[in-house]
Amino acid sequence: MAKKDIACILGGKSPPSAMVVPKVDTLDEAKWLADELKRYEGARGMQLITQVESAQGLLNLNIICNFLSEKLEDINANLAAVIFGSDDFCASIGATRSASGEELLYARQKVVTVAKAYKAQAIDMVHIDFKDMQGFIKYSMQGAAMGFTGKQVIHPSQVAPAHQAFAPSEQRVSWATELIEAFNKHQQEGKGAFVFQGQMIDKPSLLQAQNIKSIADAIVRREL
Repeated sequence: MAKKDIACILGGKSPPSAMVVPKVDTLDEAKWLADELKRYEGARGMQLITQVESAQGLLNLNIICNFLSEKLEDINANLAAVIFGSDDFCASIGATRSASGEELLYARQKVVTVAKAYKAQAIDMVHIDFKDMQGFIKYSMQGAAMGFTGKQVIHPSQVAPAHQAFAPSEQRVSWATELIEAFNKHQQEGKGAFVFQGQMIDKPSLLQAQNIKSIADAIVRREL
């Protein structure tokens, strides 16, 4: 039914600015998707979000993202994010979900790595037990530390804790802002690495600070 779904979503007078496509497992499916999108004016400028939910999809994630990143440029669209579908993935590999989540560590790290390689956001796994707020906060903070930029939610009560977990703290934003200013000052003076708040700072530190600042700025724009 994917063909009819796309026609319904993109063929109307007011197509959405973004669309989620689940279970993109192979390069052939990515090619089919790209060909379908080209048929609709509503796909132009769209933010595409795909989901990886199987062993095959995870193994092919790099070539899928590479292909879509290139082909979407033809219609001025963008591969905006990759979502990790953890429960379908567990079923695919025969794993059992555990409280620790150790069985998903490799898959989560690969999703983050590949998504970020193509400048796409990485959206972390869902937390099925919506009454387990402590567990949700734990996994949200863990996902943020791993490099995920967001998390799937299945209940309104999960929204605020997710925002809090993935938003940089005031202290981190202050650190990033001051570091960027200090880096720019040292660059103007023709200096390379320098010491900032007791730490040796170079280009990787600057990139980390810029990531924090960009997230904070995006949150401000959303609230405005």
